[in-house]
Amino acid sequence: MPSGTVLYVDDDRDFADLVDLRLTRELDYDVESVRSADAAFERLAEGDVVCLVLDYRLPGMSGPEVLEAVTERYPDVPVVFFSGMDAEETAAEMREAGASAFVQKDVGSFDALADAVRDAVAE
Repeated sequence: MPSGTVLYVDDDRDFADLVDLRLTRELDYDVESVRSADAAFERLAEGDVVCLVLDYRLPGMSGPEVLEAVTERYPDVPVVFFSGMDAEETAAEMREAGASAFVQKDVGSFDALADAVRDAVAE
């Protein structure tokens, strides 16, 4: 099993628990979730995060703001967005800003999210 943690940031506790469960089944990494950008930065500072998965809308800081800060502070940590925002326009904007991928948030999109995380870590 590869070492490292996939960190998922979403303020919706129930959905985050579901994502944790599904990604843990699909990936060969530990999966943790936090509810805010501040908690994400605390966890990133501890090290061993191999990929950050972000919701677009977060309390305190938006996903794009977190992306900008992460690419400055942790340039080796790929960022994947998992959001219910309009996929086409938002996905293009986030990729231009440095995100590895954008996956439309849906209960049926966990396989696509796992694939996006695998691809981002492999880059």
